[in-house]
Amino acid sequence: MSRRTEKVSEMLRRELAQILIAEEVRDPRLRPLAALSITAVQVSGDLGVARVFFDVLDPSMNRERVAAGFAASAARIRQLLGKRVKMRRIPELRFEWDVSVERGRSMEALFDELAAERAEAAADDSEE
Repeated sequence: MSRRTEKVSEMLRRELAQILIAEEVRDPRLRPLAALSITAVQVSGDLGVARVFFDVLDPSMNRERVAAGFAASAARIRQLLGKRVKMRRIPELRFEWDVSVERGRSMEALFDELAAERAEAAADDSEE
């Protein structure tokens, strides 16, 4: 990724987060907005498409429903971005659930489990 696309990606991520914080998108599938996080944005080399990665922080929210809400609101969000950023052309927005966050949580749970097993084994060894 070039420096230019990195800068555009980060700028779009910040602005998308601000749009969500300001509650400028009214789709009920995206409620509560505090339970959503824009984790990353990857812009194509020609700046025509932006893959927007999101995470759902509230386990009671359905990811597919949130993704559908983002898809339905993409045109409105793109319009809001056009008012906030100075770009010749605002990229097409494609919203995707960020699986890396879930993978990270799974890895953390495994590490916690291993640490607990090691502590238990150490306690057993010290009793002998």
